[in-house]
Amino acid sequence: MGDLRSAQGSIVKRGLGLSKRSHYHRVLQAYNITPIEEVIAENAARLYHNIFQCDTPAKEFQCLLLSSYALTGIAESGTLLDRVIKAGHNPLNLIISKPKFSRYNTNEDGLVDSLRQLLYHENYQKPGSQEHILATLLTKSF
Repeated sequence: MGDLRSAQGSIVKRGLGLSKRSHYHRVLQAYNITPIEEVIAENAARLYHNIFQCDTPAKEFQCLLLSSYALTGIAESGTLLDRVIKAGHNPLNLIISKPKFSRYNTNEDGLVDSLRQLLYHENYQKPGSQEHILATLLTKSF
């Protein structure tokens, strides 16, 4: 997961022309990019829900794992059920209803709003522009 997080940050920073030492968390928020951990957790929840929508061997296997979890309270490590539980989802709720996710983080501050204004400005594309310099300073690692 750490490698994926690092790759996502590197790609975003390189695409925006920011230094590789820049912080990228607020840049992700400014561009409304979902962090990779959340994307993986959402996909696991959707997959778990979809497995229970039709009769397949995968559904039977997940039922077996779920019944074992219900009896012992322990999910087998490395399974889809384990991933869903670690992501904070209730497996029974996922079976009954399709998961819903809000794509945008609402925990924004003035820095994220300022970055958004700078990154979407038409002059940001020019490396020596004031907007590019300010965005670089706002994401600088100290």
